[in-house]
Parts: sequence; structure tokens; C-alpha cells
Amino acid sequence: MCGDAAFDTLAELLAVASYAGAHIIFNFGSGNALTIVGHNIADLNAGNFSFTSIMAEPLGDHNAFSTDPLGPEALRL
Repeated sequence: MCGDAAFDTLAELLAVASYAGAHIIFNFGSGNALTIVGHNIADLNAGNFSFTSIMAEPLGDHNAFSTDPLGPEALRL
């Protein structure tokens, strides 16, 4: 969430959140989305997200996160 002023509060994130079955989908536009599996929007709070900048520049390798080395549990809240 860091670095994008359009999504720097929980309210702004929740405004683009919707359900797809038992999953939460955040649709950021331009084909960018985030899926949280098996949770409800009501379960989320600001502590689940970082709203501070931690990267000085955008990630150059678009495939850096194409695999999950820690397994499916790594992405669960």
C-alpha cells in the first residue's frame, strides 16, 4: 500500500474491496488486484496493512512474487 496516495488509509482500501465467494478482492484498477483468501472484510483493520513507505523505488522484477517459497500459509492474515 506504500507509495500510492490513493490507498494510504484503511477507508480507501475498503472502498475498493468486494467479495468473490469466501474471498476479499481489492480492485486497484488497471488490472491490479489483491485477493485475501477465506476472510471477511469485517475481519480487517488498519493493523493488517502497512501505510508507510518501505521501498525507495518500484520493484523492477515483475516475477519476484510469482512463486510462494513459504507455501500457502504465508499469505494468510
